[in-house]
Amino acid sequence: MMRKLIKYTMMTMIYRNVLILLLVCFLGGCGLFDWDREPDWDYNYEVLYVNNTQHDIGLVFIFPEVSTGDEKKLISREHLVLAGETLDYSSDDFGGDIGDDPVSKYNNTTSYVKISLQIEGEEVKVWTKEAVNNLEIHSPYNPDSWKIFKDDKGWIKFTIEESDLEN
Repeated sequence: MMRKLIKYTMMTMIYRNVLILLLVCFLGGCGLFDWDREPDWDYNYEVLYVNNTQHDIGLVFIFPEVSTGDEKKLISREHLVLAGETLDYSSDDFGGDIGDDPVSKYNNTTSYVKISLQIEGEEVKVWTKEAVNNLEIHSPYNPDSWKIFKDDKGWIKFTIEESDLEN
């Protein structure tokens, strides 16, 4: 009788400990293993495109041509940005340190080769990396056209103005 009681008590303790371990793992999640992890950089920059015009615009990011057999295919990503609204281009968030130039880093790491501005499906402006030899033009590829903010989270912001819609 005593032997059964001891065996029952030990099994209860084991089950209780296993249950506690499972609860800690499931409720604690993977955060248990991330407590001491240092970030690789000082800021995680968010990329914002602001539409400061009176028009709803289509912002089209065009990537290099991809060859599929005999044909070449153009890949693009299109976003509608309403007048006065901001596009949070979160797929392009990236990290950087305090001393880094985030705009140059962003422009050097992006894979699209040009950005097209459209109104009602009609292209009104195209910005390309090659066209920014003159740093006086307002372009996403010109580092002087961006605003950089470094607070709790870093972010860079490009503002599309009415003058960008004129050719």
